[in-house]
Amino acid sequence: MRVDQTERLLAGLKAGLYDMVFCSYQPGENGLRFTPVVELPFVVAMLKDDPLAKCPSITPDQLAGRPMVFTDSPAYSDLLRRMLGEYGIRPEIRGYSNEDSVLLSMVQAGLGVFISTDHPQMYSPDTVLVPLRQDRYRRYVYMVTRPGLAASTAAAQLIRYNQQRAVPEQGRQPRADGGDKQ
Repeated sequence: MRVDQTERLLAGLKAGLYDMVFCSYQPGENGLRFTPVVELPFVVAMLKDDPLAKCPSITPDQLAGRPMVFTDSPAYSDLLRRMLGEYGIRPEIRGYSNEDSVLLSMVQAGLGVFISTDHPQMYSPDTVLVPLRQDRYRRYVYMVTRPGLAASTAAAQLIRYNQQRAVPEQGRQPRADGGDKQ
């Protein structure tokens, strides 16, 4: 098993290094099959002493006027801008990165809050994750394969298993055509 950035995993898949990868959706990838296998709930990373840190959950409108740090992935930063825009929020962005660990460091340095999904790399002793309560936008982990190419026996079984149990996509999420699926 290898943990890496989506772009590198997909490059390895296309180069034939892997039979399948699990990653975020990557817009503009032709010839690959993206099967949603799990939904990742949105959370807001913030300092432990932030007034919102004690809330069981928050809504996007509670982030109005708050400085933020954003992923520099256009598909996901655009999705977050649209989500916040529906609540009348124009984010004041104080930093960008494509690495969650760097974005968490920015949160720890007091640059702002960070909207992401709940996953293991998001945990830090200096920050808390508060669930973001909203119903329109979703983010998934996808199993990505190259249709028509032979996979090892074990990989083929895992591919079939996940395809039969795919999670139905709901809400809005980034799509390859630059738009979003509703």
